[in-house]
Amino acid sequence: MSKFKSVVTALGQARIASAIESGKDVNITHLAVGDGNGSATTPSASQTALVHETYRLPLNSIKTDNKNANWIIAEAIIPASIGGFWMREMGLFSSEGELIAVSNMADSYKPTLEEGSGRTQTLRMVITVTNTDAVTLTIDDTLVIATEEYVNNLLAEHEASRRHPDGTLMDKGFVQLSSAVDSTSEILAATPKAVKTVNDNANGRLPSGGTAVAATKLASARKIAGEAFDGTADISITAANVGAFPVQGGTVGSAGVSTPTLVVTDNGWIEKKGNQKSGDYYQTNGLRIVGRTDMLVDIFHSEVPNSYHNLGFHVFGGGNEGWFTFRNDGTLITTGGVIAAATANEHAVNLAQLNAAVAKRALLAGSTVQTFDVAQATSWGHAVRLDQFQSGNNGNGAWVKLPNGTQWCRQNLSIAANTTTTWTFPAGFSGTPALFISTFNGELKAWFNGASNSGANIYNSSNISLNVNLLAIW
Repeated sequence: MSKFKSVVTALGQARIASAIESGKDVNITHLAVGDGNGSATTPSASQTALVHETYRLPLNSIKTDNKNANWIIAEAIIPASIGGFWMREMGLFSSEGELIAVSNMADSYKPTLEEGSGRTQTLRMVITVTNTDAVTLTIDDTLVIATEEYVNNLLAEHEASRRHPDGTLMDKGFVQLSSAVDSTSEILAATPKAVKTVNDNANGRLPSGGTAVAATKLASARKIAGEAFDGTADISITAANVGAFPVQGGTVGSAGVSTPTLVVTDNGWIEKKGNQKSGDYYQTNGLRIVGRTDMLVDIFHSEVPNSYHNLGFHVFGGGNEGWFTFRNDGTLITTGGVIAAATANEHAVNLAQLNAAVAKRALLAGSTVQTFDVAQATSWGHAVRLDQFQSGNNGNGAWVKLPNGTQWCRQNLSIAANTTTTWTFPAGFSGTPALFISTFNGELKAWFNGASNSGANIYNSSNISLNVNLLAIW
């Protein structure tokens, strides 16, 4: 007689009988183990609980046996992290917590990892029922752990079957081999024979090194833009070969050859960039027109940042040269001299004034035709430029400076009674200037009390505030 067995409890038999009659299945969900309070146990149909339960866990699987239709096999797996108890008894529990079946088992200690030895314990309990349809054989998939036996069975079943998908351009799968070399199929795989056939054909067309050495020389030489080319050497094509303007310098056209004409249509510009720098002076060369021998004309742009910029013409030849620059303030300057300066677009120099300037004469005041002789400088460097006349004003007054160095400053001040006030000149002098004072109100009882090239002190000796006019001249 077998020492170990499983028994459906009286409560379990009643629940299965009721399920057969009512059609409501018994749902077995958990398996529990116990240590029998330290002794071996004998399962009894009257039991409603284990002798001494030590651990309960959800079922990993529950199914009918393949060979015995009335056998129900329940399986649970205790992980390696759970243990520290003996196992001598097992029980199956319904979802309501009722003991449906109970069994005994060989003594087995379930250790923990902390004890220095751990294992994953698979527990399997078999019960016999008259009608397996009365027992629900479903499991929560999120709790299932595949046993080695289960995995091996599935692999064996899979290997024995041919239920595999065909391979496509998008998915892996079975493919059929083919030795055809003219097929357009996208579901057949080429055999080594087909690959060799294609490779042999390719080798007959192109050397194995992959370089087409046959075309080292053209069978018939050709010309490219007038240059002979037979494939044996590189050739150089210049702008002249194709009638183009050189990108970087060079000559277009030659004696006896019609030179192309550059035409810019619509609203386009011919633009020249790049400049040469000397101190604060920048110059961008534009166009050079060359005549016979050393005759030439240069057109250029020059500028001094934050001061002025010019359009310039340089005319050279025969050892003589002239410079003509049109400045952005409307001034025309020739070889260092100012010809005319316009203050507005309509302020052009009339013909009579220009003739007078050329004749080194000046126009009589109020007349456009009558002239008279004027004093002339002995050299161009002695001329007086318009920008040599300077003037300005600030919080200290107004000032004027003439080309010959003469300068004056003026200011109006209010000086409190019996006090000394310092007047700082609006522009410094080269030395101590002559000083003049007058009053707008009251008796003049004020005088200068010390001065330098940068300012002067004024003392008001009266008992009232004085408004004075101050003038300094050097």
